[in-house]
Amino acid sequence: MLFQFDYKKAMMTYLTEKYPDDTFHFINIGTETFGSSHVEMIASSDKFPNPEYYIHVRMDRKTREITENYIEFYFREQAIAHVRPFIENIYGTCLIKCGIAGTGLLKSNLTPDMNVSEYLRDVKDAKGCSLQFSIYTTKDSVPKDEDVEALRLVFAEMESQIDICILYVKELNAHFDKMNGIQSRQWMLENCSLQGIFYMDESYNFSHRNWREYS
Repeated sequence: MLFQFDYKKAMMTYLTEKYPDDTFHFINIGTETFGSSHVEMIASSDKFPNPEYYIHVRMDRKTREITENYIEFYFREQAIAHVRPFIENIYGTCLIKCGIAGTGLLKSNLTPDMNVSEYLRDVKDAKGCSLQFSIYTTKDSVPKDEDVEALRLVFAEMESQIDICILYVKELNAHFDKMNGIQSRQWMLENCSLQGIFYMDESYNFSHRNWREYS
């Protein structure tokens, strides 16, 4: 009988060994498509129990390389706290959100032993995903280009290759995350006047920039 690799056990062991200060609970395992090159597992944790924090862990069938998204939850609040002084020096008091965008997951060499500066620098090495900061500001949008360039220079100095979303709004809403899709869309239509999307390249310059009126 051929040996069958236990992906579930391997990935659960990975989580418990890498993050010993949390407790994990298996939810599901499988692949999206037949013949996929990886197996993906979904788990929950005691520290991040809500469904929006479900942990995705992928293991490559051939190399056994693991990628995951838990490390993004682990550093999210630290990352926001770290960049807030720089951002608010440009945009004033604002609402800052942080998350991973794209279809990829973060490599396992990002660990809780890093400090937040190292995380923000090394997260750029992940494939198929990027770290994005969304900034909701009530500042006048007239100097928008100068302001976002000042922000780019801040992240370039940190050697952090990230995506930036700037949203000019009438007011800040601390409860925005608790709205459902329809509510948040309606709130944005009523309060957001301008949105800017910016992607950085490996030289920390904007490879993509786009301003548009929110609609």
